[in-house]
Amino acid sequence: MSRTVRTVTDVGKIRYSAFISYSRTADGDLAPALQQGLQQFAKPWNRLRALRVFRDDANLSANPGLWTSLQSAMDGAEYFILLASPEAAASEWVEKEVRHWLAHKPADHILIALTDGDLRWAGDDFDRAGSPSLPPALFGAFVEEPRWVDLRDFGSDQLRLQLPAFRDKVADLAAPLHGLPKDEMLGEDVNQYARTRRLVRGAAAVLVTLTLLASAAAVVAIVQQREARAQQRIAEEQQRIAQEQQRIAVSRQLAAQAESLRTADPRTALRLGVAARAIHADTTTDASLLQTLTASRYRATVALQDSSWVTSIAYSRDGKLAAVLAHYGQALLYEVADDGTFRQVGEFHNTSGGGFAEGIAFSPDGRTLVIAGLPSSVWDITDPAHPQEAATISENNGDGSIGAVFIPGTSTLVLGGSMGTFMLYDLSSPRDPKLLSETGTDVDWITAVALDADGDTLAIGGLHGELEVWNIGQRSSPTRLVAAPKQKAAVRSLGLTPSGADVVASYEDGTVVDWYRSGTSFTRGPTVRTATTAGVTMVAVPNSTSTMTALAEADGSLTYWDLVSSLSVATRLETPRTGTRQLTPGSAGPVTLAPSGRTFASGGNDSGGERIVVWDVVHRAAPAPLGWSTNVGASDERQPALRTAARGSVLAIDTGSGVTTWLLSTEGVPTSKGPQFSGHDPVLSPDGKLIATSDGKGTVTLSSMETGTSAQVSGFVAAFSTDGGRLVTDDGVFDIGDPMRPRSVGAPLVWPSTSASASASASADEDSGGDGTRDPTTPVLVAADGRTILSADSAQYSMGGGDTWARVSVVGDDGVVRHVGRTLRADTDSPGTLALSPDGRTLTLANASGAVTLYDLTGPSAPAPFGEPIRLGGAIATGEEDGAVTVAFSQDSAMLAVAGPDSVTLWSIADRERPRVLGTPFTELGGPAVALAFSAEDRTLFAADEEGRIVGWSLAAFNQLRRDPSAQACALTGRGLEPGEWARYVTGVAYRETC
Repeated sequence: MSRTVRTVTDVGKIRYSAFISYSRTADGDLAPALQQGLQQFAKPWNRLRALRVFRDDANLSANPGLWTSLQSAMDGAEYFILLASPEAAASEWVEKEVRHWLAHKPADHILIALTDGDLRWAGDDFDRAGSPSLPPALFGAFVEEPRWVDLRDFGSDQLRLQLPAFRDKVADLAAPLHGLPKDEMLGEDVNQYARTRRLVRGAAAVLVTLTLLASAAAVVAIVQQREARAQQRIAEEQQRIAQEQQRIAVSRQLAAQAESLRTADPRTALRLGVAARAIHADTTTDASLLQTLTASRYRATVALQDSSWVTSIAYSRDGKLAAVLAHYGQALLYEVADDGTFRQVGEFHNTSGGGFAEGIAFSPDGRTLVIAGLPSSVWDITDPAHPQEAATISENNGDGSIGAVFIPGTSTLVLGGSMGTFMLYDLSSPRDPKLLSETGTDVDWITAVALDADGDTLAIGGLHGELEVWNIGQRSSPTRLVAAPKQKAAVRSLGLTPSGADVVASYEDGTVVDWYRSGTSFTRGPTVRTATTAGVTMVAVPNSTSTMTALAEADGSLTYWDLVSSLSVATRLETPRTGTRQLTPGSAGPVTLAPSGRTFASGGNDSGGERIVVWDVVHRAAPAPLGWSTNVGASDERQPALRTAARGSVLAIDTGSGVTTWLLSTEGVPTSKGPQFSGHDPVLSPDGKLIATSDGKGTVTLSSMETGTSAQVSGFVAAFSTDGGRLVTDDGVFDIGDPMRPRSVGAPLVWPSTSASASASASADEDSGGDGTRDPTTPVLVAADGRTILSADSAQYSMGGGDTWARVSVVGDDGVVRHVGRTLRADTDSPGTLALSPDGRTLTLANASGAVTLYDLTGPSAPAPFGEPIRLGGAIATGEEDGAVTVAFSQDSAMLAVAGPDSVTLWSIADRERPRVLGTPFTELGGPAVALAFSAEDRTLFAADEEGRIVGWSLAAFNQLRRDPSAQACALTGRGLEPGEWARYVTGVAYRETC
């Protein structure tokens, strides 16, 4: 690789004050130090060097013409400095350099610095024998003895200009180079040094000043920068807060819109709820969407393209196909999935004639479909994707047929004619319908037809309230069995019990009558008026073993009525309000129950046009009865009590004569655990390993669930802290690190005085309790910290009357229990029910009037109420106090089970300010629950009634809904809001996909 080097011409152009000639072997350290000293001696502050001195290693690069370069350097130098030493005297290069100098420059410009050896002047020349350090060329070169400088005593560590001795020698050599006497050179050097010091000091001062100014400016800049960044952060935080507040406001608005649409348009309500949660997920949006999911039995929506309204919906006998009929003859065929949802597979029109179409029916084998209308038509649907018209039926049916139904298990079709006749056809050959009989009735205009389970009994309803029952066992000659008295309103729909003995008729005025048939007469059974006066559009008995009748009312609700209990309301599922259009005054769209009895389909319309909506009869996430129950009995003195372990799998039941324990399976079904424990009022430790029971006489027994060993402490009632480290009774606080050796760490509770003065002060905040007495069965609860204690009682005062009260107490470091906050009052003479959430943050106080109040135990003003109380329906809503109110928190503290006089209801309390009811009450217990308990991980809910009957419900599907409500909602709706829908409902938040 080539590189640029200084040429001879380049070196020749440079002028040097001196040229140093030396032996590298002898003076490799001295020569550079001398060069540096000469260049720096007496150097002005503003110059790089005082003069230029040539030294081959310092001034020459690698050069093929070395001697030529040295010649040029010597030619440009004013003085020749020889570092004399025996090695230099013997050096060929030094000799050559001396000879060149003498040939071109004067000898008196040669300066000698002796570095080793000796020099001796012998009169007119150097003594050759006494001067071994002098190169041969210099003998005879001087006219007189030259002045030379002795550098022999300087080691390599003394070659610094800062050292006076070396500085003096350098001055000897520098003086002729500068053309000044030595003393002046030394003075000049001192002056230059002083001047430089002054300049350095001045410069330093200036630099310090500038540095200080710069530092100050930097500090100011940094402060300003920090302030700017702080302001930017504040602005960004304010912007973030503003955006967050906007998202919260938008999510609240969407949640409110979703709630308003739950009954009218549950699909849109779910999509809005998912969008609200996607924009800002918090307890409010979570609870709102969960309530929408549990409040509606919505399953799916099927949009119809045609604008004509739906007149009939029918399922095939096996439930795998569904047909939807529009008023002008359009028919759509759907496959029905196991979950009840529809998928269209075929479409056709009743093209024969141009009249209406009102009814539709599948043959029992599902291969033939009949459309009742003007005219009626028969279709071969062996291939549902390609229906083929097989025949038309137009004879003798006047203005057309109203209803069509196949006799179960046969190919016989019953058509109800609009002019009061009904006809039986043999459709064993769909392409050749054979009329079996045509029968006239006393019904002017047939509006409804229905068959019993075996197909031998036919019920016919009419426009003017007529109801007739016919025996059609002889297909060619039906006979009338009985006619019911005419009613003022038209018959809307009919349903027969499996035996045909009872006919359930719904009328236009909203009444439902159960007619009992006996021989040739009808006995009018109980009459029930439904929630709407628009009538009932469907009456169906789900299966031959059911005692329930499904009534689809014109307002879109589906109600189950119990025939056995004389049409008393068994379960009113909901009022979905599907947007059903009023087809004619007093009429509504069709509703049809699927053969499985699990889903039903309704026809109607909304802003998006005609549609079919599929609903669950029983909510998919409804708590499911375990199929297990037990009766532990009950005594007059004591009601059953239930306790479960927060993290274990144990259920404890107070039977009145002792305590039994049960193991819970993963499905929640209990199996008996083994031995019975003595005592009552059982409580379980969170891990289910310990159980505490009371003998009711002042002793609480703490027992091991595994070994049965026990220890006793004083008290009537007890509670474990939720960390399992303490046991609290009404008589003290005990550390149970060693359960068989409880250690007292807290004094007994101090209770309010029963004096009149205490009554007057009970409504005010109190810091400490009185010295009164208490009912030993007072409920006591303790929080996870083992220090916060809650108690409730019904205290009667001498002034008359009384209150249910609850107090919060804290165990101090000194072991003394002190009341804090205010006394809570339930405003009723009956004892209230006290419950503490497992996380120790929330207290509930329920009274027998049906009010359940939630209190915050975490704030500075604790206990402070959250929002409005939960108020129950039923008898207790009137203020009567004849029904117990029982409550229980879920293990995750997000739900509350509340039992009224006849049912149990789940509430979401994730948003404590606004508890939300989840789903419909469940009534399998059959009466008021006096005890409730959630199992570990909230898999199961148990309830006991006052008679000692205990039942359980699985919450598995319900918990799946709670874990991810958005995923569940998206699965139901199929998608989230589309951009156009987002623009309609959402303001100020950019569109995003939510499903």
